[in-house]
Amino acid sequence: MQLIFIYGPPAAGKLTIARELANLTNFRLYHNHLAGDLVESIFDREKHSHIFYSQIGEVNLLMLSKAAAEGIAGVIVTSCYIYPDDQEFIKKLIDLVDNYGGEINFAQIVCDQFELEKRVVEKSRKKFGKLQDSGKLQQFLKDKELYRGIDHPSHLSIDNTNISAQEVARMIKEYYDL
Repeated sequence: MQLIFIYGPPAAGKLTIARELANLTNFRLYHNHLAGDLVESIFDREKHSHIFYSQIGEVNLLMLSKAAAEGIAGVIVTSCYIYPDDQEFIKKLIDLVDNYGGEINFAQIVCDQFELEKRVVEKSRKKFGKLQDSGKLQQFLKDKELYRGIDHPSHLSIDNTNISAQEVARMIKEYYDL
């Protein structure tokens, strides 16, 4: 399995880019809010915060291990990577892909904060229960380390402040020869 892990702060355009990349590659798209919605159907994000995010990670690892075991050729995953909180999950993800003889490629999406604040209030974000409050976004960016890249040899970072999702997807496809 070839896994493309697209990550960045909220409102960076990860899902939009992932959809474009899926169209270019015929890879399966598995975005993080699918697991989040599943976990949130049982656990309250605030009340059960001590296990909420780890459960999302476990669901993601389960789904991706099943995809690898079934021979799914390519999967695109989206996520908001938080350093250092998500390091253990990333290690498990790399190990999972390696254990199945696959390849993992990371694509970090960044853009300037002013652009994030414009994007975060877009109506399209409501469908998936995404963050839509610019004040909460500002606080999240202040409280968490969201711009640190994942330390891995197969890593690409793209500033998409002034680049379309279609162009970013094309750049990822070309860089990783998908």
